Amino acid sequence: MGDRCYLEMTMRRADRPRFAEHVGAEPTEKWWDQEFAEDHPCLVTVNVYEANYAWYDELRAAAEAGIPFFGQHGEGGEYGAYAFVSVNGEHAEAPVNHDGDFIIAVDENLQPLGDTEELRAYVARLRTLRRRFGMEVRDGGESVDQQEGSPAVLAGLRAA
Repeated sequence: MGDRCYLEMTMRRADRPRFAEHVGAEPTEKWWDQEFAEDHPCLVTVNVYEANYAWYDELRAAAEAGIPFFGQHGEGGEYGAYAFVSVNGEHAEAPVNHDGDFIIAVDENLQPLGDTEELRAYVARLRTLRRRFGMEVRDGGESVDQQEGSPAVLAGLRAA
């Protein structure tokens, strides 16, 4: 059986066959449920409805193999929802809420619990990959992925 969740990720179209081996599929086999074209013709977003344990091991193996991608997965029975990114052979994750906003645990004094450097590493890697994918923000404009919700900086964090 397993603990399955919804997963969505964006990658280069050319890397989709390379990613297949990490999820037990052949390069020519369809291992995703839905596919959406991105504004950039070299990119594709794929959806997987039942990723076992959020493809924890599979995502890390693909990252180590040098496949760049980013995305999110929903919560499972044993884990919460996370955003993830793979770039330069490194993988990073950040917890997100149901709406896809970053979440961070704080104490009674609103000081972050745990290491905020993991969140900073995730954001830095995501920005790097978005630039490489041609999705960067120019001249102070908004990127297509920015949410319109609250732009407030979380307690204990500085604006980048």
